[in-house]
Amino acid sequence: MSSEGELSDDEELLSSGRWVHSGRGTGYAYGKLWRKHDIRLLSIPPRDFNDQFHCELVHEDLNTLPLYDAISYTWADDSGDRRKNKAIFLGSVKFMVTSSCHLALQRARLHGHTEIWIDAVCINQDDTDERSHQVQLMAQIYAGARSVLVYIGEESTDSSEVLNHLAQGMHLIEKKAAVTTLLGRPYFWRVWILQEIALARKATLVCVPLALSFVAPEFRSIEELPRLLDISSFCEATDPRDKVYALLGLATGTEGYGFLPDYDIDLEEVYVKTAILIVASCGPLALLTRTVCRRSISPALPWVPDWRSYSPVSLSLTGEISILDEIR
Repeated sequence: MSSEGELSDDEELLSSGRWVHSGRGTGYAYGKLWRKHDIRLLSIPPRDFNDQFHCELVHEDLNTLPLYDAISYTWADDSGDRRKNKAIFLGSVKFMVTSSCHLALQRARLHGHTEIWIDAVCINQDDTDERSHQVQLMAQIYAGARSVLVYIGEESTDSSEVLNHLAQGMHLIEKKAAVTTLLGRPYFWRVWILQEIALARKATLVCVPLALSFVAPEFRSIEELPRLLDISSFCEATDPRDKVYALLGLATGTEGYGFLPDYDIDLEEVYVKTAILIVASCGPLALLTRTVCRRSISPALPWVPDWRSYSPVSLSLTGEISILDEIR
């Protein structure tokens, strides 16, 4: 919608009051998200697994409690391929996504989910202001979804063995090799999955015909941020700023310190702000412990930990230090 309240060339108003991108024109153009809690949802008509994707993007206000499911996945497939080599259609416009994103959408559609939030499509990834705004809403997006659809990759013999054992409440000791293979998938190394699963009302695997419940630790206080940074130190992020941003939704209260995701500032500034936030909210000892266990972001800033580096030390809220098992 234009700033004057008129429809732009790529938007129409549905009878439900939702704005939808019509997909007119030669290339796909995202409509502006005007309201503070606006998001886009991908509306997918039911089809068979291998049918082409013809979808619409609609605008929703999170404050109106829309019904949707959110997808937790990784952009890269099991081989690490992040190329956008698969097509879906937004209106009549071809829109390229990664093979992992495409498979996750196929699985979601197969399981009957028709209103979807998925970051690669619902966020204009070329607009840093919008990315910052939507990442600030990420906790609300995943907490507000009817379910979080977990796509860890396609089913294999190893994954079937492990997941069937879990579904039946059986021990996995004798399935050590299969568990190791399953947990080696790119999905389990993403830093974002901590927030996506922890905030889910219900988490459902969509790569297999099973519905498994996930029990995550409760992280809802800003004082937990240092511990979260320790626990997630082995996790990976394509954008190293996300080593911090992906955790803010689990450490509520950071906005009170003026710290919100912002992709217009560089990595060093993000990590400096994180260090200052830890001192302000948890005290200097919490930061000092991390500077001892991690390399610094630069020689000129020895007091600022490089949150990309692996840390084997976790400091609990009571000050007790425990050594985490080396997994790398």
